[in-house]
Amino acid sequence: MDFLTMVRSLGYLFGPLILGCGLAAVVACVRATRRGDRPSARRAVLWSLSPVAAGLAGVVYGLVSWAASGMPGNRPDGWAALGYTVLFGAFVAAVPLAWSAALFGSRPAGAV
Repeated sequence: MDFLTMVRSLGYLFGPLILGCGLAAVVACVRATRRGDRPSARRAVLWSLSPVAAGLAGVVYGLVSWAASGMPGNRPDGWAALGYTVLFGAFVAAVPLAWSAALFGSRPAGAV
């Protein structure tokens, strides 16, 4: 797997969207770290899943646009680009998801 191919396959819409979701997830993790309550940790976990959701939305958009153009043959590079979109979303979400999971696990259940 080539990292540059993965980044180039995202296009001009979903690449910045995934990175923006990752930045929002980091901001949510910072806020949850400062606040120290369980609901903010829960919000951080949900925001940390947003890059993966944006990657899945990119795959759905890619499949719909590919089908609308008549699906010109079984192109391996098209399938690779769709797979790289989800993979990049998971790559961007890895650190915020681990951070928010650690925050969520360290908060007691009775904390408000």
